Amino acid sequence: NKSDPNYKIISNIVDECFMPLSYGGGINSLDQAKKIFDFGVEKVIVGLNHGGIGIHIRLPPRTPAT
Repeated sequence: NKSDPNYKIISNIVDECFMPLSYGGGINSLDQAKKIFDFGVEKVIVGLNHGGIGIHIRLPPRTPAT
């Protein structure tokens, strides 16, 4: 059973952190990553594991519309 990341803790950390912040672990969908970006996290680290080989992808945050 996959559960969502603890959004409350992530939000609290972002509120107190005054430097670029990356988050990784427990992200299983683009909707989860989007929600984490919306809190202000700069990078989300997603691990894909196929046949024992781990691949980590760093997704850049969305840029604000101008």
